[in-house]
Amino acid sequence: MKRIIFTKFLNEPFIIILYYIASIILFIITYTYITALFEYLRISQIVAFIFAFSISILSLVFSPINIVIKEIERKRILEIGKDQVIYIFGIPFYFPSIKIEQRSNTYIAINVGGALIPFIMSIILIESYFIYKYYYMIELIIIIVFVTLISKLFSKVIPSVGVAMHPIIPPLFSIFFSYIMFRSNILLLPLSTYISSTLGTIIGADLLNMKKIIDNNPLIISIGGMGTFDGIYISGLLSLLLSFLIVPLPTR
Repeated sequence: MKRIIFTKFLNEPFIIILYYIASIILFIITYTYITALFEYLRISQIVAFIFAFSISILSLVFSPINIVIKEIERKRILEIGKDQVIYIFGIPFYFPSIKIEQRSNTYIAINVGGALIPFIMSIILIESYFIYKYYYMIELIIIIVFVTLISKLFSKVIPSVGVAMHPIIPPLFSIFFSYIMFRSNILLLPLSTYISSTLGTIIGADLLNMKKIIDNNPLIISIGGMGTFDGIYISGLLSLLLSFLIVPLPTR
């Protein structure tokens, strides 16, 4: 089995073009806003560019790539027929069912665009600001926990599809909890909403549903892909865009 698997979450060329056009527009919007915000928070402008480019364009470009991180061997008993007794000339004959042990492998992979890049970007944001202020870090962890639980509650495992959840749910709740926690420092709202909505979706929708997904005996399980890529990608961008409407552009 290859360690890198290529998949497509979009098939229609027109939809693909729309996604890429939207991603370029979002990059321009987010970069302009994030640059001003990061400058105010004294976060490197290089980080601002990497962040805006990664969440809008890079995530979409690398969405077909899945890196296999684990292989699980699955066993199940396949029963053919059923136990029954048939009488022939009054004599009972027992015919047992046939049981066959069937082995299969399930490959667990991480989607580069839907999980790896958002995770790395979230860690970079945490390391760039939150990690140095423990009280902000504690509040951020609380928000992530809440969004994770909500993502678990609203997500649904669909056989042969993956995990389904409306992409508007994580950003709405992440903004709500972030506003409660960071209303005294409202400029942290965009960072907090992005981190909590992406990590909350990855943990709550994918990781906490992993057992249910494995029980469906799929060939490939893609964390951040095959059902949740659009959720993580769109929820991350929506969390920022909704934050932009609430938080004014910072000026010195």
